Amino acid sequence: MLVTLVVVFRPLFGVRYPAMTDLPFHAAQTSALRHWFDDSYRFREQFGWHPIEVPYLTHYGLGALFMLALPVVPAIKLATGVVLGFVPLGVAALASGMKKSPLLGLGALPLVWCELTHWGFVSFVGALGLFAASLGLAMRLVDTPSRGRAFALGGVLVLVLITHPFRFPFALLGVGLTAL
Repeated sequence: MLVTLVVVFRPLFGVRYPAMTDLPFHAAQTSALRHWFDDSYRFREQFGWHPIEVPYLTHYGLGALFMLALPVVPAIKLATGVVLGFVPLGVAALASGMKKSPLLGLGALPLVWCELTHWGFVSFVGALGLFAASLGLAMRLVDTPSRGRAFALGGVLVLVLITHPFRFPFALLGVGLTAL
């Protein structure tokens, strides 16, 4: 767990501004979400609310939540780290579903800082981890059905939908094929 935290968060907090092309754009969008109901910013007069059309709701929502207590830059770094943390956690869940050691999730750590991440496709990369988690949870649910596992799988599928909706049909297909 400590290795995962260091690998995911050190590149974000070890520099003033991480070398991610779209991160300033994501920070601006997150700040707009954070101040949506603040009339002095007048965002509601200038912009429309289309949460499903923009596949970054988890990233923006976490960032806006963290901005309640932190300035913009640390809040967006923290939100980015949480979303990127879905990758090793998802692979650990997948390994667990295959009755392998969840420590195999550590093998996904190099995927966290891939070229896609540096371009700023944080939600895309995080959704891949959530996709893996949905498959792992589906395997566990098929092996040993329980209400808790069903709710966990449902929660992860909702997270896939709001993190990157374009991954959602693939997650549903994967869960369906797993059930078969």
